[in-house]
Order: sequence, then C-alpha cells, then structure tokens
Amino acid sequence: MCRYFVLIKSVCKNYKEVFDLSFERFISNLKNPEFLLNGCRVFWDKYEDNVSFALQTLWQDFFRGGERPNKYIILGGAEALLLKWNQLLFKNKPRLMAKIGDDLEQVFNSTLPLLEHLYNIQLGKPNLNNYLEDVGKLYESYSQKSSIGMTGASKALHFIHPELFVSWDSSIRDYYHIHDSSHNKKHQVGSFECYIDFIKTCNHIAADLLKRVKLNELVQKHPAYVEYGQVRVLPKMLDECNWCWIYANEKW
Repeated sequence: MCRYFVLIKSVCKNYKEVFDLSFERFISNLKNPEFLLNGCRVFWDKYEDNVSFALQTLWQDFFRGGERPNKYIILGGAEALLLKWNQLLFKNKPRLMAKIGDDLEQVFNSTLPLLEHLYNIQLGKPNLNNYLEDVGKLYESYSQKSSIGMTGASKALHFIHPELFVSWDSSIRDYYHIHDSSHNKKHQVGSFECYIDFIKTCNHIAADLLKRVKLNELVQKHPAYVEYGQVRVLPKMLDECNWCWIYANEKW
C-alpha cells in the first residue's frame, strides 16, 4: 500500500510538472504576435457571436480617439454581456436577473473615482504595476455583488474599461492559479489577490508583445478588423486566446 501511494504521488507530481511546463510554453507563445493572432482567428471562426460583436461596436468611436461612451451605454452594455454569458443562472434564478441592473449601477457609482483614476492606464504599460492594488479593489467591489460574482466582475470591468481589464472564467483562473509559477498559491482562487496576480501576468505578456509589434499592427491584423474594420483591444485578444486554449481546448 505504501509503495502504491508513493507511485501515485510520483505520477501526480510528474503530471503537474508537465502541465506547468505546458503553461509556461503557452505564456511564452502568447508573446509571439503570430501565435496571438492565430488564436484570435480560431475564436473568430468558431466562437464569435452576434451579441458580443454588437457590443464591441459601442466602443469603436472611443478606440479611434473619440469620447468615452456615456454611463448608461456602458452599464447597458455590461448588463447585456453578463445576461448573455450567464443566461442559465439567470433563467434558474430570476431574482438575480432582476437585481443585475441595480447592482451594476450601484457598484459603478460607488467606485467611479477609483475607476476614473485608472482611465489612462492600459494593459502592457510599465506603470500598471503601480496600480495593481486599485485594480484588485475594483474587482473585489464588483465580485461581491451576488448578481455579478467573480467571472461577471472581470467581464463587466473589461467592458467598462476595455483597455485594462482582462476577462476570466473558472477554468482560466484555475489554470493560471495552479500553473503560473509567479502566482501566489496561498490566497483563495478567484480572490482579489488572485485577480491581481492574473492581471500582472497578462501585463507581462502584453508588454513583451508590444516590444515585438506595434499595437496598431495587431489591431489591423485581427480578423474583426480585416473583415469589418472593428478594433479589438489587447485585453480582448488575450481573452480570446485564453478562452480557446484553456476552456475550449483548442490548440494551434
């Protein structure tokens, strides 16, 4: 029995090491512009949907140097995104669906000064490291709302400040928490510390990417831009690759 236990322990350890190495290769590959764009093409060809595409149009004027959308456009888009993403939960718990609009507006209003403090901070910029605690505080404020939760907080914040926040879901946060060697293992998965570590890793990826290619070049090679002239920001591109690789188990 003792030998059997040791054997199982050894197999599990080796299995984890293989997946850790696989994670490191994935992160390294994400820093390659062609790998990133290939992942975005997989997402575009197989998983892009009409609602998400339509919601992206609400930010297009801003991405081209125009004004930020007003509060009600932003909150309406965030609500539509969460309703689409978590439609099964809201179908089974209509009480939560009835709350989501009020919850979003309340947390948006209460955290607006902190959010505005981050409006000029973008993923891939060295100064983001000075604002990680603020990123975590915003994430925690949204995630504590029962109608929003951990995944919803990341998705809502990405829509509210798309140039900074990266979305995740349970499979993505587990994958990063377990296999990212720079990720603190002592905090709870999905906590604000967990999201800070996730954003820190995403920022390193984005910074290394932008040393290899100009952001405009990435934008113009994304299939959404090639086919429709729609700008996709870097946090969205990383999310598309994370979702395909980790959740959908696509490999390219």
